[in-house]
Amino acid sequence: MLRFLRQTGFNETHESECQQLISYFDNGNSGTLSYDDFLQIILPCDAPQLRQLVIKKQNLGRTGDWIDIAVENELALLLYKEIVFSRQLE
Repeated sequence: MLRFLRQTGFNETHESECQQLISYFDNGNSGTLSYDDFLQIILPCDAPQLRQLVIKKQNLGRTGDWIDIAVENELALLLYKEIVFSRQLE
């Protein structure tokens, strides 16, 4: 996560902040994010219909396919905002 954020321009992010975010969403206490944990971060809590639609959708891409740069940037921004929110709570 830290490498991804830094590669997308969020250089002031610290490893401890990424680990804190992972720990918060890691339901299995494995130190990593499962796909379900990842969905908890990226899907809005206040849109249950959207959540169900995304969860049921099949991945039509192949393993190793790259995501669109705009999607990559928005994902990085979302993760960064979660980290900033965590900073503000502390």
